[in-house]
Formats: sequence, structure tokens, C-alpha cells
Amino acid sequence: MKRHYLSLVLFVLIPSFLSACGSGGGSSPTASVPLSPSVVTKSASSAVIRALTLGVEGVTVRTTLLLPVTAGSESVVIESRAKASPGMSDVAQIFEEVQRFKGLSPSVSGRIFRVGTEGSIPFQQSCGSGNINHNGTPNDTSDDSFSIALSCSGFGAGQGSTASGSFSSGPKRDANNVIEAYELIYGSYFVLNTFAINDFQNGSRIGTSTESSSRNGTILLDIAPGNCFRGSAFENVAGTFNITGTDRRDSDGDGLFELDEAYALTNLVISIAETPACANGPVTITLNGTQSFTNFNDASLNTSSTFNNVELIITPTTKLINGIISTKGFENSLSGTMTVSSGALCVNSTHSIVTETPFFTANGASCAVLGKQLLTNTTSGQVVAVSATAVGGLDIDVGNDGIIEDNFADCKKATVCTTP
Repeated sequence: MKRHYLSLVLFVLIPSFLSACGSGGGSSPTASVPLSPSVVTKSASSAVIRALTLGVEGVTVRTTLLLPVTAGSESVVIESRAKASPGMSDVAQIFEEVQRFKGLSPSVSGRIFRVGTEGSIPFQQSCGSGNINHNGTPNDTSDDSFSIALSCSGFGAGQGSTASGSFSSGPKRDANNVIEAYELIYGSYFVLNTFAINDFQNGSRIGTSTESSSRNGTILLDIAPGNCFRGSAFENVAGTFNITGTDRRDSDGDGLFELDEAYALTNLVISIAETPACANGPVTITLNGTQSFTNFNDASLNTSSTFNNVELIITPTTKLINGIISTKGFENSLSGTMTVSSGALCVNSTHSIVTETPFFTANGASCAVLGKQLLTNTTSGQVVAVSATAVGGLDIDVGNDGIIEDNFADCKKATVCTTP
């Protein structure tokens, strides 16, 4: 059977793909092989990492913007780009991000809720205004709120930084007046920072790098009693994300953006739970809603993913590899229904997902060496089994009948082309 493969550059937060277009170019028509663990796991990991990073960022912005903006612009910089550790797999990144998110605060009444002295917020540049409200309970920081509005330009290194829009945060209460969530609201919030590029030999300035971020929308962080994770208020829940944003970066000052991307999280609801509680895993993450991603430097990386009760379970564990080598890593299984589409890569399909055998990825590795997943195309009904091989590859069994129609020696080099 003749195959036509697509080649693409793989990025940490963009799905890698497997399979091929099964018709055209003289080949006989055949059913399209659907998405792989790489596609669905990376789509899920992208949504989880971005959402939780935005949640952490929102809490950080609360702290930085309550301080007077001085000569440096770094105090108002925000960014949602997850910084992956070298060699870390997708599932390991998710697990790390969950721990970071749920360890935000050393105590329920800690710095997450404490916003400073009640009254107006001082901005040295006189280009912003804001207010802190203790809501009548100065000794109870859990119901503190604040709001700011910015219209600043010509500050920071080189006097080229800009900040505009609004940002506010505060508690949300249920019908019984009990705080159940913490809301972060961005109103066309934009920050542009400039940084000097210096000649290391003589210390002279030879250029200017820039980095900008925009945010618009809301993040609702659910609150639960904190007993694990050093008493974090975000115990076994995450939140609801309705937010759009952009991130751009020109590190060398040549006018070309090495990073130029946009995203939208729409009614994305993420919940997090541990079983057993306080055991540092396994972690169960459930997703519903939509994430879209646009890369302005490479349209082939643009994707949109919709999650319907997608459940990702990640378990830190140790496995015997080849029966003799005790290896630490992460097991992960995925279930639910997911749609992934990308016009540039002819990816447009919905699949229900069942993990028959959890995938195992060793610490420091990118590909699983154990595991089997069944993907059913919800339009055609076609079932495909995708199995990890012992060397980090993938076997494709169309029909789950034991016949391997395709194999990839390296999961990172797998490609895909699917239609409903």
C-alpha cells in the first residue's frame, strides 16, 4: 500500500502526528489511520499545561502589579509559555505542572489572597490606577480583591516599554456566601518589554530585544480545603478558562519574531484529583472544552482540539524493562472523545479513546516503551490499535486484528493525515 507522508517540525506543545493519507497519487483508496497517542496526548498536554501556567501566571501578576513600577519593565512582564526541562516527556511535563499549580501557596491564607494595604495602588509612572479592597475583613485575606487599569508607555530599559488594559481579581461566592472560586479578569491587557542587548567586551548597547504578551478574558480558579501540597488552596480542582492571548519574542533585536503565537481557551474546564489523596500521584485530569493554537511563523502547526470528558491519568512508577532493568518513569492512560483538526495537515477527525494497557515512558525519554491504545473514528466506526514498541516506536494495527499495517521506529517521527 503506497503511503504519502507529511514532514513537520515537532514542538513541545504542538501535536506530533502519525499515519498517512491513504489515497491519491495513484494509490488505491483505503481508510485513513487515525490519531496516535502522540497526537491525543500532546493535544491534551498542551491544553493542561497552558491552562495551569496561565493560572499560576495570574496569581503572579497580582503580586508584581501591586508594587510600584520602577525604572525596569520586568515587574510587569507576563508570559504563559511553559518552559520544559530537556528530555522531559509530555506526561512528565503535565505532572510537574500540576504539582507546581497545586503548590502555589504555602497556606490557604497565604500570598495567593493577600494583596496588600487597602486603598489606592501607587504607580510611579502615574500612568496607572488601581484599588485594593479588604471587603470589610482586614484580618481575613481570603476575600481580598483588587483592580488596576494601565496606560503606560516610554518606561523601562531604553524607555520603550508599554503596558495597557486592565486586570482584576477577587473571590466568587456561592448561594450561601461561601467562597468557592477565585476569579482573574483580563481586559485587553497588554505588556511590551524591551531589554538591552550589550556587547560583552566593552559593555556598550548594540541593540534591543522585545517581548510582548496580551491577555483578554477570565480564569476561574476553584478553591478547595488544602491539606496536601503544603496547604495549597487549590487541592483537587483547577478551574474554568475563557481567555485568549498572544506571545511574541524577538530575542536578538533583528525585527523577526522567533516566537509569534496566539491561543484561545474556550469554556475549557479542567479538574484535577489525586487517588489516594496527598500521595503525590496518581493524578487524574479531566478536560472539557476547546483549545485553539496559532503559530504565525509556521501555519502547519496550527491546531484546534475539542475535549469531551477526556480523562488523563498519570502515575509515577517503576517498571522492569526487558525483565531486568528497574526503570523510573510515568504511566499514562487516556480515555474520552477528542476532536483534533489542522487544515494545513489535513487532520480533521473525532475519535473515542480507550487505553487497553497504560503507556510507560521512562524518565528522560520522549517516547513510551509499553502500552496500547484503541482509537475509534466516530464517523466511520473504524477501530485502530496503536501500541508502543520496546524501542520507543509505534505499531499501527488497523482493525485491531493483530496485523501491523504500519510501524514507526521513533514515535517523534510519526506523521498523520486523517479525515472523518
